[in-house]
Formats: sequence, C-alpha cells, structure tokens
Amino acid sequence: MRHGTAMLVLFVGLLPAVAAPVPVVKAKPPVKLDRPPEAPEELRKELTGWDEKYRLKSEEKFVEMEKRAEELVKECESDHDRARVWYAVAHVAAQSGVGIHADRVRKYAERCLKLSRDPLDRGRMYSYLASCEEVAKGPFADRRKNATAWLLKGYHELLVQELPDAKPELPGVGKFRIDGEGPEAQQARAKQAAQIAAREQAVGVGDQIFRRDVLVMQFRNLYDQDPDQLRKPAEAVLPTREDVDTLLKRVQPKK
Repeated sequence: MRHGTAMLVLFVGLLPAVAAPVPVVKAKPPVKLDRPPEAPEELRKELTGWDEKYRLKSEEKFVEMEKRAEELVKECESDHDRARVWYAVAHVAAQSGVGIHADRVRKYAERCLKLSRDPLDRGRMYSYLASCEEVAKGPFADRRKNATAWLLKGYHELLVQELPDAKPELPGVGKFRIDGEGPEAQQARAKQAAQIAAREQAVGVGDQIFRRDVLVMQFRNLYDQDPDQLRKPAEAVLPTREDVDTLLKRVQPKK
C-alpha cells in the first residue's frame, strides 16, 4: 500500500499544471465630476498672469515658466491646485502654437489629467492633446486615429456629466434688502444665495456644453468627408449605440 501510494503521488506530480484563467481588467468608466473649490487667491492671480507674461514669448521665457511651475507645485496643498498649475503651462503652450510646442502641451496636459477633477479643464486638455496629434508627422489616417482616441476620451467624460443638448437659460438674481439680522433679512439673504447658486450652476453647465461642442467640431474637422467612419472607434468607447448615433448626428456638417 505504501508503494502504491508513493507511485500515485509521483504520477500526480507529473501531471501538467492547469493555467489559472487570466482576469480581464477593464478600464474604469469616467464618473460625474463637480468643479473643485476655487484656487487660493494668490495662486489664481499668478496663474492668470502667465498668459500675458509667457504667451508667444521666447524659448527662454517658456523654460522660466516651467521652472516656476515646478516650484509652485511643491507649494500647493492639494491635487486640485497642482492640476491647475500644469493646466496653465499646457494652456499657454497650446495658445502659443500647438505645432511649435506640441511636446510641452502633451507633457503638461497629461500631468494635469492625472490630477484634475475639473470637467472643464479636463475637456480642454483632451482638445489640446487631440490637436497635438493632428499636427504631428505621419500619414493622415494615423494622425486622425490618435486624435480621435483623445477626443473620444474627452467626449465620454462630458457625456457622463449628463448635459442637455443646448445651453440652459441663465436664472436671474433679484435685488433684495439684506441689511439687518431680522427674519426677513435672513430669508432675503438665503433666497439671494440660492439664486446666485442656481445661476452659477447654469453657467457651469453652459461652459461644459461649449467644451463638448468644441470636441464635436474637432471630430467634424477630422471626419468631414465621411462621418460614418467615426462609428467603429466610437462604438469601442461610448456606452450605448444611442450615444454613438447622437455623436455622429452632431458631427454631421451643418447645412
């Protein structure tokens, strides 16, 4: 019995190992994003000034901006603000000529996308990255394919934002007597705050729709001869056939 058992163990040990199934890892779908809190006033003021200070300037000035950006990022207390710094560099570079600064735009746009939770900033970075591919060297088919990949990522993220087809009308903000601490003044302040918040929300939605429309315009420039060629790559990214059909309808040239 001992001999037979030993032989059985030996035989089993010689059996080929069964490979474990390889798990399929799918990319996480985008999630709906709210705009992050405002940047600190000092940071916002500096970044706003970069456009005038560095846009269309010399290579030395761009190197100066990049160096200052690296310093600022180390001083920032949140990823929101770090993303804003990278966004500012990519934006100034792109507005100074994507064909000239494509490498810079790619570098800083991708850094921004790794940290940003702002749907507007992210939409613009995808637009810039697509433009970098459009002006790259190589056959048009390859450049269009690479640009389309970035545009579809940006469009998909804005699709998740559940935006209406058209910009909403901006709610009005009334005039209120808000002096004092009595019940009427408190109610007036609360009502005014609610109206301001509703207007800011509508402005934010309108801005995101504009950003989506820019991506659609870029799709149209790439597929103006045959928009249906966009169907296959769109089907690989967008969640439903209805989403694909809506995109193709938007890309159709205006008559």
